[in-house]
Amino acid sequence: MPHLIVRDLDVGSRFSKSHDLDCVTLEGDSVNRKGALSGGYTDLRRSRLRAQLDRLRLREALAASEAELAAVVGEGERLDAEVTRVLSDRAKTSPGPLLEPSCR
Repeated sequence: MPHLIVRDLDVGSRFSKSHDLDCVTLEGDSVNRKGALSGGYTDLRRSRLRAQLDRLRLREALAASEAELAAVVGEGERLDAEVTRVLSDRAKTSPGPLLEPSCR
């Protein structure tokens, strides 16, 4: 059966279905016209390096997200304290209910 050499698995998958051909990528991965995908060569050194780089990026993103979360929590606590202070001041100066009936 003839094979078609393709750029990547996505292209190979499309061509194998539309033209009833088996495809092989430049990296050695193959796409069978019946839908099966099989692997080619994987450089373990590059895979490990990629995993380490991904891990480093994820740790940095996590640290940034945690800092942002801490800032948002701090702002929420500040606003809560401000509401408490305003209600306390209002209770001292006004004999009526602290909240309007529509706010309860």
